[in-house]
Amino acid sequence: MSSSSDPSFSAPGSSDPGPHMMNPRLNLDSSVYVVPALTLLSCIAIMQYGNFCLTPASERSRQSFYLATIGISIHLVQIALDFWYMCYSFQSYLTGQTKDPVIFLYTTLEVCTAVGIAVTVQYHYFRLVQAMPALSKWWTVAIGFFAVATCVGGLGTGAEFQVMGRTPPPTAGPPVISIVFLAFYNMWLISNCLTDGTISIAMILALRHSRSPIRHQSLATTLRRLLFLTVSTFGLTFIVALLSLIVPALPHMIPSMSIRGQEICRLGSFILNGILPRIYLNSFFCSLQCARGTKSAKHDTKTITDSEPDYEKV
Repeated sequence: MSSSSDPSFSAPGSSDPGPHMMNPRLNLDSSVYVVPALTLLSCIAIMQYGNFCLTPASERSRQSFYLATIGISIHLVQIALDFWYMCYSFQSYLTGQTKDPVIFLYTTLEVCTAVGIAVTVQYHYFRLVQAMPALSKWWTVAIGFFAVATCVGGLGTGAEFQVMGRTPPPTAGPPVISIVFLAFYNMWLISNCLTDGTISIAMILALRHSRSPIRHQSLATTLRRLLFLTVSTFGLTFIVALLSLIVPALPHMIPSMSIRGQEICRLGSFILNGILPRIYLNSFFCSLQCARGTKSAKHDTKTITDSEPDYEKV
């Protein structure tokens, strides 16, 4: 990311302290300022999880509770990694020493946790779609295939980050990215978008071609909210994933990009990768709140047929 030809930049390990510094130090990583904002978004998901745990057991299923616990546990690991990286950045700034393998290790673990959260939430939405009787088995096969590709691509991306950490960095310009890394990285984000899109389309078609009419207005409203939440969530994650593909590639597409431009791209990539799992988690808990509305609607009326999807058990 850095270039030794830029006179205003002190490279890692440089002995030039700069005009206003007594000791040799690095530039403070700008991503440390983003960690508190991302943590604030995480607090929303944690509060939603606490509210979900306080609901009566009769209004939530064990499967949803297990998925929520898995998702929030992985996210707590992600928060710990963010604070660990923030502390490491401050330490590097104060001591003037940095270790690239540590940064690549952090990135590897962040990618793995993001994959875990995305797959957990996607499985939850897949179970919602599967509860609809109009779903064909081919939709199940397609969603499963894209989900497996997402896992392979994400874990492969994390492994390639470790390989890049052992490779000596170039003296100037952005780090050299291998073809294998690009293949896994594109496979991860594209498969993630395809999984989201397939689930959204399957839910739309399943509701449209459902043989049992939804006769209660409250239940119909709840299903419309679930559908809107699913489509809007996956639409937003598609945009974020697309930007996550474009932003890191800009320094390689524009070789003459300044050091400041490279730092902005790196900061943008850090923000996008941090926002993506938080979008999934907040949407997940919002869907649980929507699904709870089906229980009261089904107990308030006897006109609903037995073949209608039982969302509070999902």
